[in-house]
Amino acid sequence: MSYTKNNIATIDIGSKDIKCIIAYKDDNDNIHVIGKGIVASNGVSCGKIINTNLAKNCIKDAISKAQADSGVKHIDHYIIGVNSVYLKCLKSKATIKVIDPRPSTKEIKTLLEMSASNLKLNQEYRILQVVPIYFKVDGEYYVQDPLGKACERLEASTYVIAIKQDDRDTLRKSLDFLYPHQVSYVSNVYANMLGVVKEEYYKSTNVIVDIGHDVSHITISKKDSLIYSSYIPLGSNNITKDLAISFKTVISAANMIKEQYGSLLPLQANTDISRIKLPIVGNETQSREISLEMVVPIIHARVEEILYLIKNNLTHSGFVEFMHKGNLFLTGGMSKLDGVFELSSKIFSDLSVQKTTTKTLNSPNVDTSDGALCVCVGLVLYQLSNSLIPQLTAEGNLRGGDFYLKKANGNSFVGSNATISNSTNSNTLFDTSDDLGLKNIQQSFEQNKEKKPSSLLKKLGDWL
Repeated sequence: MSYTKNNIATIDIGSKDIKCIIAYKDDNDNIHVIGKGIVASNGVSCGKIINTNLAKNCIKDAISKAQADSGVKHIDHYIIGVNSVYLKCLKSKATIKVIDPRPSTKEIKTLLEMSASNLKLNQEYRILQVVPIYFKVDGEYYVQDPLGKACERLEASTYVIAIKQDDRDTLRKSLDFLYPHQVSYVSNVYANMLGVVKEEYYKSTNVIVDIGHDVSHITISKKDSLIYSSYIPLGSNNITKDLAISFKTVISAANMIKEQYGSLLPLQANTDISRIKLPIVGNETQSREISLEMVVPIIHARVEEILYLIKNNLTHSGFVEFMHKGNLFLTGGMSKLDGVFELSSKIFSDLSVQKTTTKTLNSPNVDTSDGALCVCVGLVLYQLSNSLIPQLTAEGNLRGGDFYLKKANGNSFVGSNATISNSTNSNTLFDTSDDLGLKNIQQSFEQNKEKKPSSLLKKLGDWL
């Protein structure tokens, strides 16, 4: 199967850094990462854009660095990771009767649309993704892809991800310079899952915890299906603030302590440095000396609190029974702290804590194994992988792997992940004139109800 070498850029907008990597797929289905750009974030706080101009400049700089690193001048398609603090995630279900002996892509698309429509979301929300948790084919549960399976009844349990229209507009305003090109939006927790969980762990339930700068994202997945996502508004930046308050020093000095000397393990007796001088807040010309032994308890207390809050969140998720003997993947800056895996193993005793590495891609000149690039790598796999579970995008398109490419009749996005759509505008996060065509679907439901009253009502009408 032949593919055109089209360059894609994936962008992860975080509170600390904005990251971009450039990739393409060759004629042999191999994905190549050819450049990356990472810049300090500005205009972003707690995962949300608070100053569009500052954020826009940082995004431009990250793209420029990635282009300089790769030598690529033209990008065909941009894929943006949407932070979970923007998102509302809800579970839904839908069922259809299959007319033909085997369900087609059209019926699968209609089924997913119905599951979103059944939620009756507030008008201020727009759909970002509809991701199946599983399909049910004539009583057979947990079917990953029902295409071509003989059945009479098809059911889907889905995870519907939506974004407020105001937040969508803010995000688009920061990215308006991209819109001469094709732009897609994907939940960052879904991308993080794709970038971290390898196929060898698909038989188990997997918990992915991304401890970021200001926010810690929580995801539960089964195979490549997203079954739960949430977040807590705490991250590694809270450690910096704790150190600054405890030692009455400036934020930059506290951050230096965290990055250079941060650990959850006791200070070794033979360490070369046991005391350091820190500037005093309010009078930086003066300094005070502190022992590094005082740093560990402060960091340990905050990390322990964050991990217990995450455990409490998971306990109330409703999926505790599915997580038994599952895997826990830690990503984000805090996952690099010495001793964090040992502490996590004690707190999450029912889970096997795994050393997290990003999925390996063909990238001889770019190190993608760093856990900081999980979202960007996941976005690349979302766009170019051959085995994406069938799902609905923000534009109302059905996306899937190679089996959907055969049905797409040339109407696919970059790479082998097919897109089946009647939409002509692929650059909108969501068509505000018609939410995934759901208004038309809902109207048809209402019309059918009017045309086909229940037999009891009909008999009552005839009797009257």
